[in-house]
Amino acid sequence: MSKPSRRSRGTLTIEDVARAAGVSAMTVSRVINKERNVKEETRLSVLETIERLNYSPNTAARNLAAGEAMHIGLLYSNPSAAYLSQFLVGALESARAAGVHLVIEPCESEDEAEQCDVARSFAQADAKGVILPPPLSESVPILSELALSKTPVVTVAMGQLYPNALNVRIDDFAAAKEMTDYLIGLGHRCIALITGHPEHIASLERERGFFAAVDGAGRGRRFFSVTLPLLTPIIFFNLVLQVIGAFQSFTQAFVVSGGTGGPADSTMFYTLYLYQKGFTAFDMGYASAMAWLLVFIVGVMTAINFFASKFWVFYDD
Repeated sequence: MSKPSRRSRGTLTIEDVARAAGVSAMTVSRVINKERNVKEETRLSVLETIERLNYSPNTAARNLAAGEAMHIGLLYSNPSAAYLSQFLVGALESARAAGVHLVIEPCESEDEAEQCDVARSFAQADAKGVILPPPLSESVPILSELALSKTPVVTVAMGQLYPNALNVRIDDFAAAKEMTDYLIGLGHRCIALITGHPEHIASLERERGFFAAVDGAGRGRRFFSVTLPLLTPIIFFNLVLQVIGAFQSFTQAFVVSGGTGGPADSTMFYTLYLYQKGFTAFDMGYASAMAWLLVFIVGVMTAINFFASKFWVFYDD
């Protein structure tokens, strides 16, 4: 039994499209590859035929068949799984549309020698270019190694322009400042900044933009938006100690009243009354019950403070 041909299996070829459009296969190829030396009328006719026949050109398959498969490397670390997943999906879709193979390689190590080895492997694999998302986009060993091999590089979110690479970036300072100004304009008084990689220049630029916006908001806004949130852990610590200390007030009242709680019981604090019951009236059972009740009250008040702290205490971690 003879093997059925592609056309007998219902697979459209570029020749089928050319025949239906009344042009040559070369013309169809030029339209697919978006070359300019095709008349507009002919281009529209070919595109209409492609759509009518539901023909889907596979650029990657054509490159493989011709032995011209191009490989592009993507070297990544993992600062954020959510960011990285979206980045990889976009890179894969673009590579597929362009008909190239995307070679993805992790580089979690911060050792310079290991980073050089990974970059060197791309050069030896004849990669036509390498994409570096952050924070590797600012790795001097990787950039230097790729420059030595004359491998084209695309850096993403690099804080400073690199002369030997295509830099895809935004003005992080202006963006952070504009976002902070927007929140301040909405009336928010407590604004926090989640910083990125501490050694990434873009992270430092965003932090500068944030504080520049806060500095431009006036002294009152700076106090409530930056200074006060930074002080809340210290305020909370002192609040807990002072609440506990308030229930333990004894010495002052004892010295002033001589242990009697006078005048007119105005200094009869809870701890002084406990002392009188235990060490003046020698009613140890009553005094012990009062002591356990004091422990319970202090524990409840401390627990309330800790529960409420999550709504107003901000930790820099």
